[in-house]
Amino acid sequence: MTATASVRGRTSAADTTAPAAPRPPRRLARAWPAAWGALLGALLFAVARRAMPDDALISLSFARNLAEHGQWALTTGIESNSATSPLNIWLLAGLDVVTAHRAVVAAGLLLCLCLATTAVWLHRLGGSVAALLGPALLVTSPVLSSAVGLEVFLCAAVLVGLVRYGDGGRWVVTRDGS
Repeated sequence: MTATASVRGRTSAADTTAPAAPRPPRRLARAWPAAWGALLGALLFAVARRAMPDDALISLSFARNLAEHGQWALTTGIESNSATSPLNIWLLAGLDVVTAHRAVVAAGLLLCLCLATTAVWLHRLGGSVAALLGPALLVTSPVLSSAVGLEVFLCAAVLVGLVRYGDGGRWVVTRDGS
């Protein structure tokens, strides 16, 4: 902007001020925490995917039956009335469809999504340090990392989200994510 910039042929005193230094776009500020959380999730899943606990495999069986047959069942044809975490089952079933019925891959994707979301919300709550350390602490927790495929990382993300959006009484997510 020049000192003699004009709008419709007129100049003003406001035109003589120097432009502000460019700031990184808000999307970029939200992108790195998401990438960090997803990377941590991918690393944890790469290490733990062959050692998922039996309860995780039960959840995957529920999700697979829901996605492939529309049945809430551990075993196809024998409907059930419960599961450990219905929200986790629904999300796994949706990702099972997206991954062409590869339930274990769906579990890895859900893990990455949960940690990415957690990192973004922690960044909004506590800045860069919270976004870096929070997901890293979750991933390195022996209790949580031994439960890959279960709802523990989903629960952590939901709790961080409740704090994030409950902080200041804002319970409605706006278009810009604030």
